Amino acid sequence: MEILPQVQNQEWFGKKIAFANEYAFEVADKKVENYLRTFLNYSADAKQKIIFNADASLKKEEYVLEVDENILIVSSCAEGAFRAVSTLKQLVRFKETEKQKIHDYPMIKERGIMIDISRGKVPLKETLFKLVDIMADLKYNQLQLYLENLVFEYDHFAEYCKDMMPITKEEIIEIKKYCEDRFIELVPNQNGLGHMGEWLKKEELKPLGITREDGKNSSTLNPLKKESLELVDTIYGDLLPYFDSEFFNVGLDEPIELGMGETKDACEKYGKGKVYLDYLNRIIELSNEKYNKIPMFWDDIVFSHPESIKDINPNCIVLDWGYEEEFPFMERCGFLKKHGLKFYTCPGTSSWGSYTGRFENMVYNIESAAKACIVHKGEGMLLTDWGNGGHPQFTVMSFLSYIYGACCSWNYKVPLALEPFTHTPYSKMNRNILKYVIDYADEFLFDGNKVGAILRKLCNYYILENCSIWDSTVLLDDLSRILNGKETFIEPVSCLQIVDYMQNIKKELLALNKKTPYIEEIICNCHMVILTAKFIECILNERKDTELKEEILKLKAEFLRLWKKENRAVGSEIFAGKLDKMAEML
Repeated sequence: MEILPQVQNQEWFGKKIAFANEYAFEVADKKVENYLRTFLNYSADAKQKIIFNADASLKKEEYVLEVDENILIVSSCAEGAFRAVSTLKQLVRFKETEKQKIHDYPMIKERGIMIDISRGKVPLKETLFKLVDIMADLKYNQLQLYLENLVFEYDHFAEYCKDMMPITKEEIIEIKKYCEDRFIELVPNQNGLGHMGEWLKKEELKPLGITREDGKNSSTLNPLKKESLELVDTIYGDLLPYFDSEFFNVGLDEPIELGMGETKDACEKYGKGKVYLDYLNRIIELSNEKYNKIPMFWDDIVFSHPESIKDINPNCIVLDWGYEEEFPFMERCGFLKKHGLKFYTCPGTSSWGSYTGRFENMVYNIESAAKACIVHKGEGMLLTDWGNGGHPQFTVMSFLSYIYGACCSWNYKVPLALEPFTHTPYSKMNRNILKYVIDYADEFLFDGNKVGAILRKLCNYYILENCSIWDSTVLLDDLSRILNGKETFIEPVSCLQIVDYMQNIKKELLALNKKTPYIEEIICNCHMVILTAKFIECILNERKDTELKEEILKLKAEFLRLWKKENRAVGSEIFAGKLDKMAEML
């Protein structure tokens, strides 16, 4: 089995090496020692030894690992040693190997995952610990928890948060410590312009929102009001003391109402880009000077008004995000580099807006993001895992993308060039690596059970929909449209094809060992696709089905049970409410 992420250089010397039952070792860093003890037995009297040596010429995460009767790990610091141990963890799983020497280092400096905890799931602390363990094994070094909702225990907004079962300050400290022990940086992430709808529902904060002509609640702060910046500053003051990272994701994406209401005249006079830029630069200055943080922000608005890019305060990091396979990361990163701005590329897991994800889209999206980051010397790659649609997908639906994202960001093996990413059936890299991704998932996430290949098929049902929806699957998008009395896109025949396809996959899942990790969640998401397709087909053909209604209500009970295994109860009502409406319509 291949080491993942793939190592940069590996030499073999023919001699077979059987790993010992126990090793003697002395490690200067306790975190590295603790990690080593999770998979190797220690004995001071053991014949075989693990020797740690220092070489100051190596970079922070660079290491040399020599496997013989004794094992040698060379690094410049504890972080490099930790990465070497994560490689060793994969090797020893198979009891024996060949004598070898590995020299390894990352191609992208910062490699992170961002989890949306604001639009559905608020994970339990233990769920996040499991995720951090997976990230450590895959050599990620950054985690972000996306906040737009009232799911953190803000001191100044205790009344707002009490019903949201928020993550407490004590829990953040524990999560941060758990990350630090695995050389993962917990980066604060707090939106502060768009996506502020839950804040602006509060009577005393409503005046800070941009007024909509249709009377709907605003989701965007008015950047022209000094009180808006004061509110954001108060939120920052409550949140940031619990994070040690030098970075801070300030969001600022999708201010939908900018240009409406109170901002209309200013946007017409100066331009929407200029109004946004002035607010952005005030946030950058606030982050730099008051909180000593380097802010990161999503770049959708500045790329809509590229003339403003030259005036951005450069003491920031631009987050170039795009989630479709054809997104032009290469051109956009070249533009940012030309203007002297630091940036991350931010692809997605393609799991949100879906029950199971969009596997093929995910592969191309991540690969093109990694390539552009490496070619244009970006600061990092942040794999985003959003919660659009009420988070009906369970965490396991993102596992294959986590593995693939780690592979591309640590060691992208395709020859690099400055031309745009080309959409080919499969590149030289992923044609080989996808098999290893499946193997890794089976061995390390599913306890040796053959789940990965089935999961990949499960994550491709969207291809049968025969039309495309940006950032979503048609099935879930059309469900929302039906529940809101709108016209659908999918044809009844496509629904029947999806049912047939997923029924066959469900048979494969039911044949697996019932103790397979995450098997209940996978089966539940599979069943969601089947019942949703059946429901839409019934509605399009104006047919009632009491048996299907009972199945949907049983599915709701199972969904809620499994949700509470991983998450706080809050948020589960978003998708559960959709299931109730489906049952009512039948």
